[in-house]
Amino acid sequence: MLHDPVAGRWRWRNVPVPEAHLAAIAGGVLAQRVWPRTLPVRRGVRYLLGWPLLVFGGGIIVRAVSTAGRADLSATDRLLTDGPYARSRHPMYLAWTLLHLGIGLVGGSRWVLLSWVPAAAAVHREALREERALRQRFGSAFDRYAAAVPRYLPLRPSPRGLDQLRSVLDHGPVIASRTALW
Repeated sequence: MLHDPVAGRWRWRNVPVPEAHLAAIAGGVLAQRVWPRTLPVRRGVRYLLGWPLLVFGGGIIVRAVSTAGRADLSATDRLLTDGPYARSRHPMYLAWTLLHLGIGLVGGSRWVLLSWVPAAAAVHREALREERALRQRFGSAFDRYAAAVPRYLPLRPSPRGLDQLRSVLDHGPVIASRTALW
């Protein structure tokens, strides 16, 4: 829920507005209308690949917004490491990437899929900028978190990474939950 339990108000600013992805998807849709270029893949295959991306991406966004809704992200004094933030340092960016790719596949648009490349590059630059700011603000607590949690895709947990995450959970200015699943 996006409700701030301390101030008693909704934190709508924690809802991600991925300008790079939205602009790229809109540009891809517009290009598709002007110069139609469909994917050379059968609709059933596109749906089989695209719908799970849309559902999973939407689910990650709901969980990430719910987790971030407990903090003021514009002036945070705590490092979020629970919920989806325990599996990815940037779950909202990951989710929007999945949505972007899912929209391209389900819609069968080469343009929307191609527009993911510049959007992903812009989002990656933003993620790096955010990480520099977090490292400056939280120091070694962020370094331990970054060593334990991948930037985007949680491909597989490593014993070393789990040990480092436990260290993050036990030290520093951190909000964390030991039940850190998507």
